[in-house]
Amino acid sequence: MKIHGFAKHFNSNHNQRNLLQRADIRDGLKPNLLQQETIALACALKILFRMLADPTRQHQKAQVEEYLMRECGSALQYYSNLPYSHRQAWTNILILILTNFRNMSSKQHPGLHSLLRHFLPERETE
Repeated sequence: MKIHGFAKHFNSNHNQRNLLQRADIRDGLKPNLLQQETIALACALKILFRMLADPTRQHQKAQVEEYLMRECGSALQYYSNLPYSHRQAWTNILILILTNFRNMSSKQHPGLHSLLRHFLPERETE
């Protein structure tokens, strides 16, 4: 998560990135660490989802769920405030979160499902 945090902080620091762009570090392109930001988070989330599903780690279930809720909530909140150009890099993170939540039982993991409902609009049924 440290790599993700570092990359996220760098990508959010537009002044520093503008200075590097003017210094012509990357052929006039504004430098970013979008790939490092999303790959590091995806890796951490995959590990956490796998730990949650592992029957030999049931004694850590509450800790893992709490960490997943915090990280998924943070990721969804961050995504909702991103500009469109940055959102495209985060598509895989959303797919990872939504796919794993879909495969979980809402009875076994009510906290995680309530987190997801907070970020997704209610679907109307007729």
